[in-house]
Amino acid sequence: HDLSSSHITIPDAIDQYPVKRIAQHTFKHANQLKHLVLPETLEQIDPEALYGLSQLESLSIPFIGTHRNASNTDSRLGTLFGSTYYENTYQAMHYIPLGFTELIITDTDNIPSWSVASFYSIQKLILPQNLIVIHSAAFQGLSSLTTIEIPSSVTHIDSNAFNNNHRLEKVDFQKGAQIKIIGSNAFSDSRLLREINLPENLEIIDDVAFAGTSLEEIRIPSTVTYIGDSAFSQIPTLKHVIYDEHSQLEYIGRWAFAYSSQLRDIVIPEHTKHIGDYAFSGTGSHHTLIVPSGVSFIGIGI
Repeated sequence: HDLSSSHITIPDAIDQYPVKRIAQHTFKHANQLKHLVLPETLEQIDPEALYGLSQLESLSIPFIGTHRNASNTDSRLGTLFGSTYYENTYQAMHYIPLGFTELIITDTDNIPSWSVASFYSIQKLILPQNLIVIHSAAFQGLSSLTTIEIPSSVTHIDSNAFNNNHRLEKVDFQKGAQIKIIGSNAFSDSRLLREINLPENLEIIDDVAFAGTSLEEIRIPSTVTYIGDSAFSQIPTLKHVIYDEHSQLEYIGRWAFAYSSQLRDIVIPEHTKHIGDYAFSGTGSHHTLIVPSGVSFIGIGI
């Protein structure tokens, strides 16, 4: 390839030989390259393989890290850019091109912990259709990201996965979503988050999952059985919590909806057994709380 080009697509094969590895400093002198597409045949991407891509805007890559089962620092996208300074970069543990705004991940079933954390330049993120697990803090601190579509194949979003994404406004789960668990702090402190469509099949909304967002209405699918401590706390914009018909909700944790000051008319689903301490503390000053007869534990200060 001409390294002076602004667009490079690496093919699946060269002279009928599959492309399996990108070597260190392959693109060191490609200082005009803006769009790079790497093939799904890759098995290994060496550390600093992307070093020197000071003008990079868009990257399509099959997996994150040096190989599909990478761990620790080898599982970080930044490892591919390197820890040595080059021009037109910012530091997110490693040195990342300032204009790097689009990341397309094409072929992996998991995104490792911390793998893309603090890449504050990324505005557009596309996830693979075979993705199953998004691990802890994988996309934490992507402060330029405004929307994200979660593939239907995802079953588990781990703790802090999209935490502290200050410009994130919308989370969209694809039709037929298989999500079971949204982990603790998964979307917390994403202060502009106003819209999310929680899908059927979801079972657990863990502690602090959406705390500190700007949701105005939340619909809880009938399949949800557990809402953790402070899951929807400190959301001053929240006005309505709607439980789908035949709700199976059993557990509402401590402070679950606390300090969501506009929340007033609160109806607890009939299968609920546990309402934790202060679950609705600091909600609307004249709120109405309807509790079903089957509740076996009601905490203090609700």
